[in-house]
Amino acid sequence: MKKIFLLFSLLLSNHLYSQNYDLNGVWEGKLFQSAGGISKEYNFRFIFKQTGNFISGSSRINLFDNPKIFSKMDLVGSIDGDNFLFQETKILDQRLLPNMVWCIKHGSLKITIIKDRISLSGNWKDNKGECSPGSIEVSKPFIQPIKQTRTLLIKGVVNDKQFTPLKAILTLKSDNKLISEAKTNTENGFYKIVIQPKNKKYVIEVMAKGYFPIHYNLVVDEITTTIIKNFELIPLEKGVNIRLNNVLFVQGQDDLLEESFPELNNLVNVLKENMEMRIRLEGHTDFIGNPDDNMKLSENRVKKIKNYLIKNSIAENRIELAAFGGSKPIKKDGTDEERKVNRRVEFVIL
Repeated sequence: MKKIFLLFSLLLSNHLYSQNYDLNGVWEGKLFQSAGGISKEYNFRFIFKQTGNFISGSSRINLFDNPKIFSKMDLVGSIDGDNFLFQETKILDQRLLPNMVWCIKHGSLKITIIKDRISLSGNWKDNKGECSPGSIEVSKPFIQPIKQTRTLLIKGVVNDKQFTPLKAILTLKSDNKLISEAKTNTENGFYKIVIQPKNKKYVIEVMAKGYFPIHYNLVVDEITTTIIKNFELIPLEKGVNIRLNNVLFVQGQDDLLEESFPELNNLVNVLKENMEMRIRLEGHTDFIGNPDDNMKLSENRVKKIKNYLIKNSIAENRIELAAFGGSKPIKKDGTDEERKVNRRVEFVIL
């Protein structure tokens, strides 16, 4: 009678790729072998302990009609993509019939998940080719892993320039949809917002009575769990100069970018809520370039904002304009990126 299983050697790669399958536990099924036109079927079992994408454990095979005739073998293996590669290394225990030898096998088995079961199926063979090869089909219950949901904490304080805590409302939005809302602690100005982030881009709007609201663009990565962001609001008082940080233009042009409109709408709302308020829009550019061109660009940009305010029912006589070109830079040296602060629009309450 030919040997059924023979010892072989399987080289394991250190670069095998894991799909995060959990192969731990007991696998039950069948081992099949065809020889001389006769098909044989055996009861078969794997017991695995998994570390990363490497497997250690044992296998057990017994005759289909006589469980007392069996072999238990030590094995090692690894996950390679959607496949499980294994080798049996030695016999741990066995019982034989006369003229029978259990031989050691190896193989590559496909990992498949169907509904509530995970299966391993594929072919096996021995390393010397002395026994007929066959196939293995085993499975076990599959429990869908619970996806860990990341929680993001956004916290900080809302003060004025004198570090006085403010009673403020903060709203967090994404794609113009309200995600969360928070109020500050009136004693210390502290706030916190807790979300389970699903998007990368958010907007925080900070509003307090008597202060110009802030519109802050927040970009969230896939790792951060805590963001600390403090806000300083500017009072709506005569003579106060307020920079419109999120009013942006196409470079070198007076066309407003889409992300400018939420902050312009804040200005519209403030003017509607304070009907006696008059403002002066002030346009600035960087000092690099032709001074006349810079002056004209700053003038055209504040005109564009004024037209937007008028279209939103703000009386023209409530809006004055001033253009300074590059004559009042915030930063007089540095890189182009550092000098971006020079390109700005501000308004002064008259």
